[in-house]
Amino acid sequence: ALKSTDEVGTDAVISCGDDTLKTLVYGDVNRDCKINMKDISSMIRLLASYDVDIVETAMDVNFDQNRNMKDISAMIRYLAGWNVDIRNRDTLDAPVAPNEDSDIEILFDSVMHRVGATDTEPSDNYTYTLKMAKNELETLQFFLVSTAAKSNLTLEVGDITNENGDRLEAEALYGYYYKLAMFNDLLSADTNNYKEDKYVDPMPKLVNPISLNANESKAFYVKVKTTPDTAAGLYKAEINLKDASGNTVKTAEFRVYVWDFTLNEETACDTAFGLSSYNINLTDGTPEYTDSEVITQKYKTYYDFLLENRVSAYGMPYDITDSRADEYMSNPRVTSFIVAGSGNGGQYDRSDEYIVEAYRKLRTDPDWLEKGYIYTVDEPCDDGIFLVKQQWEWASRLIPEMDFQIVVPLAVNQFFPTNDYDSAKFIEPYINIWCPQSYAFTPYATYAEQKADPYNYPTFANYSWTTRNVLEEFGQWRDRYEGYREKGNKMWWYICCSPEFPYANFFQSYQGYAVRTVLWQQYMYDIDGLLYWATTVWENVSKNHTNGGDGLLLYWGKLFGQGFGPVTSIRFEAVRDGIEDFQYLTQLEELTDRDTAMKYVDPITTGILQFSEDYRDIENSRSELGFALEELYASK
Repeated sequence: ALKSTDEVGTDAVISCGDDTLKTLVYGDVNRDCKINMKDISSMIRLLASYDVDIVETAMDVNFDQNRNMKDISAMIRYLAGWNVDIRNRDTLDAPVAPNEDSDIEILFDSVMHRVGATDTEPSDNYTYTLKMAKNELETLQFFLVSTAAKSNLTLEVGDITNENGDRLEAEALYGYYYKLAMFNDLLSADTNNYKEDKYVDPMPKLVNPISLNANESKAFYVKVKTTPDTAAGLYKAEINLKDASGNTVKTAEFRVYVWDFTLNEETACDTAFGLSSYNINLTDGTPEYTDSEVITQKYKTYYDFLLENRVSAYGMPYDITDSRADEYMSNPRVTSFIVAGSGNGGQYDRSDEYIVEAYRKLRTDPDWLEKGYIYTVDEPCDDGIFLVKQQWEWASRLIPEMDFQIVVPLAVNQFFPTNDYDSAKFIEPYINIWCPQSYAFTPYATYAEQKADPYNYPTFANYSWTTRNVLEEFGQWRDRYEGYREKGNKMWWYICCSPEFPYANFFQSYQGYAVRTVLWQQYMYDIDGLLYWATTVWENVSKNHTNGGDGLLLYWGKLFGQGFGPVTSIRFEAVRDGIEDFQYLTQLEELTDRDTAMKYVDPITTGILQFSEDYRDIENSRSELGFALEELYASK
């Protein structure tokens, strides 16, 4: 049994049941589990015709099928710290179908890697291993690429099974493409570093038959679900592509490795995402349903979908005073719900009598009370900050027990020199769930520092949270919010139509790493929850046009001929994965300490504008996290 910390070098014999394989680590020619000058010395001696006991295959570090001085040169440069790739690659050949069509390829890559339709080399992976814990959802991405147009094809994803015949629940999806401009590098000084192409956003359920355009890639997905009772270990499945006659013309295999530990049902990351029953009930601007119970059931479909993906919407399907709400309020995945308000009013506005009755019921269960919040003021500025005080005074009169929670999302932090305070200082006595926009964590810098380093200190006014006056009076924002936490306040944050480039956010023009990084940064700053204003803003969205992604994470199923329910998006999958990453880190912290967990965060992000733009860094950290947790739980 190997531990994640065990060293394995070239020629180590790995066994599983009756099968055995020898490992191959390029560069480790002398089998000592290290790549160093000893290997280079052995390689030189071999080329000089000395009798040297090495693994010659491991010497081909430039993968040109030869073993010569080019390999030694690559090794020297690698050890000198040059950007030279001598990492192991998947040397397995693609499987050959019974009626192989050489025009077509099946290639795999991380779901974080969004590839334009005109990219005919989306990856070089003929197979893929998805890694996940028990009680988790994960999504596999693969592409079909053809040099010639094809039609009337059938794509089949086989059962995902282990050697005992256990099967994982899964559904196949396809990528629907919109024309978008995708940023290649958020932190680049080149503001023209984007590419226009067709990119996937919605991911409806797979419908056959399918067609392929010549010299284009087409993305497909397998969404895999494990439960707390899923058996740990390796699972496999086949993908088969068949022509109109039913002949298999392309085949591939992927794997799912289930770690032997379970993600807690209680979700560590609080979420409060907007979900509009009004939008859900519209058909071309006209209400489709009038019966209130039917509307509730339709809303419930979307609410339950979010909840399965560890996201709590603002409002539950039922009023708090309705007994049917009890099950939701007791659900450990429901981390929050609105008692009254919705920022600017609307569907969650409630009468004073209802609020009093709701809190009387919430008080019967401390967990329920902890999840409820009031949200009647949104993004106050100028005189709007006085509404925050009025909100608190109104709630205090209704609820003299003072056991309510109030959240106020803050888009700006104005300084009022005549009164010598800023927005945060004024509203501090009147809220207990802090929720600034994420850019609040951009450190203050002088004009000279901003000019010298504009990507670490954006100069545009919208992102100026801590001014010089605020800094002198109150300090950097992160120092202040730690003080609020010590007073017992909850710490949330939010994003919406801002902050934009170069901050992480959920926009359609961003790669998957920028979406998922929001949650890694949330853990880094020790923030309890994430508020996001909407998930179903379908205005100006059709099969030919989309809206940039702000407030749009789920699509309307009927748009794709798939009934009323929700259609996920590639960005929503990244959001959910980020929430699960947050869960991994939290469980590791509970087993060890925060410093240990932060070792996995540091390769991803060290500041609000310091984060990796290589999605593989997230994949690698999460993989290391999973193996570390598996080992820790095994030793308990």
